[in-house]
Amino acid sequence: AARILYAILGILFVFGLIYVINRRNRRKMIRMQEEEALKQKEELDQMKFRFFTNISHELRTPLTLIITPLDMMIRRLTDDAMKKQVKDLGAVDGVWVREIIEGGSAAGKLQENDVIIGIDSKRVKNFAELQEGLAKHRPGDKVTVKVLRDKKEKDIELTLKNEQGTTKVVKNAGMEILGAAFREVPQELKKQLNLGSGIEVTGVTEGKMKAAGVRKGFIILKANGQVIRTVNDLENVLKAATQSPDQVLFLSGMFPSGKRANYAVDLTQE
Repeated sequence: AARILYAILGILFVFGLIYVINRRNRRKMIRMQEEEALKQKEELDQMKFRFFTNISHELRTPLTLIITPLDMMIRRLTDDAMKKQVKDLGAVDGVWVREIIEGGSAAGKLQENDVIIGIDSKRVKNFAELQEGLAKHRPGDKVTVKVLRDKKEKDIELTLKNEQGTTKVVKNAGMEILGAAFREVPQELKKQLNLGSGIEVTGVTEGKMKAAGVRKGFIILKANGQVIRTVNDLENVLKAATQSPDQVLFLSGMFPSGKRANYAVDLTQE
């Protein structure tokens, strides 16, 4: 009787072990499938991008779309639902409009799921060819874009706009427009003022800083809400600010005396 009991227990143990192993393998497979699905989603997300075309060193013209090169999408696509959506577009190349950005050149003209297949009577098969076509123009120019909409070709005239949503040519402003010199706050001064970041204004001449009332010795801690640790940080914030509709650089910081101060630097250019 004892042997039979041990035999039954042994069999139950084996079945239990097999069950645990199978369950663990199923979990592993599900996890791998989820990871693969996430990887595919990330790849698709990376294929979406906001489109800006450099006209020259001083001019920029955004079409202001989130688009996907269709040929690249077709090659990489594995999701069946997305495959069907792409097939329904009726195109095998061109640039797929995934989203329209409000206020841009395409707003009210192009529609989501349009496929751009031409510009100014020239065929567009990929992103590079669309970029090449737009690079010949500047804000205020009119371009004719051929799209495939509901599997029918349609010509649409667009007036190109800049990043601020206007047709004015935008000049990329550099640090020189501020009319000031900077340095990272010395460690001794950081320790004295209990600071973890910041750059110091070491000199002010004619420029936007002086016009805003910024004085020598001012320590910039934040610019447009971003913590400033290096001069390069300020340069990046300035670049973004000059391309924004507001055209303002909001500075917050303090002087070595401990006095706090805030300035609004007007970046508009004549």
